[in-house]
Amino acid sequence: MVTAVATVLGRIAERVPVLLVEQNLAVVRKLADDAVVLEAGRVAWRGSADDLLSDGEATRSLLGVGRH
Repeated sequence: MVTAVATVLGRIAERVPVLLVEQNLAVVRKLADDAVVLEAGRVAWRGSADDLLSDGEATRSLLGVGRH
């Protein structure tokens, strides 16, 4: 189901901007160009999704995933 929804969102995003709020990092990596991480209602990180997901320290500290 997640894969099917991600595929449809990818097609939509080719035509119009899409705001995606997602915890599944595989979906984020596939669909997102830019990423904004909010913490307590404030922007804690902003940049490209690739930069965020390729930075092990950022994914650990901001997203709580990866090795601790």
